[in-house]
Amino acid sequence: MRICLLCQQNSIESNLLDWLFDFTGHEKYLCQKCQQQFIPINPQTACPGCGRKQAVKKICQDCQSWAKNSSQQLLNNRALFCYNLQMKKYFEKYKFQGDYQLRLIFQKKFQQVIKQIGNKKIIIPIPVSPTTWQQRGFNQVEGFLAGTDYLDVLIVKPDFFKDSQSHKKRYQRLALPQPFTLKSQINLQQKDCLLIDDVYTTGRTLYHASKVLQAAGVSSIKSLTLAR
Repeated sequence: MRICLLCQQNSIESNLLDWLFDFTGHEKYLCQKCQQQFIPINPQTACPGCGRKQAVKKICQDCQSWAKNSSQQLLNNRALFCYNLQMKKYFEKYKFQGDYQLRLIFQKKFQQVIKQIGNKKIIIPIPVSPTTWQQRGFNQVEGFLAGTDYLDVLIVKPDFFKDSQSHKKRYQRLALPQPFTLKSQINLQQKDCLLIDDVYTTGRTLYHASKVLQAAGVSSIKSLTLAR
């Protein structure tokens, strides 16, 4: 009998099979109560720009505003779950309290979706700054990608300083300067890329990364996030 990694209270029944997580045997990490509190996003009806959960597939107001005020094309982001209270609790424990084993909960789901939409694409995780790495000890995005071939081609500029975005308002996030640059001697000419991040909030981080890749001559860019 195993205990849920997230709530640390409820046991995980050996006969529980949740189609959403597709966990079996030792790969089960969540109790049924915790699983039910994560809200999946149906890609068939989600916003094709940011992946927001919707009842009907259409460009949401945020993406309409972005398309109107930016020269960049919409990213066609795929988000797996809604950013709700349960997801917020998950990230508080995973990112900010440094519980690295919580990466295991969503690894398999990421691998499944990457196989679906990332075929023949270069998988590129959003990097963390050296300061964040020293404080946290890991890149939370790369934690989802164990067993997946990816290229660490983006770095945070040495002179870039960023406070945690979790406490910033929307206009403050949108006003952030370009934090990324490409590693030297990386050739991405005519490559198809899939950017990976943890949360799509305003999309500013992903669009910054996309702009760097576009300047490097990539052929196409899509993105995948755990939450929206």
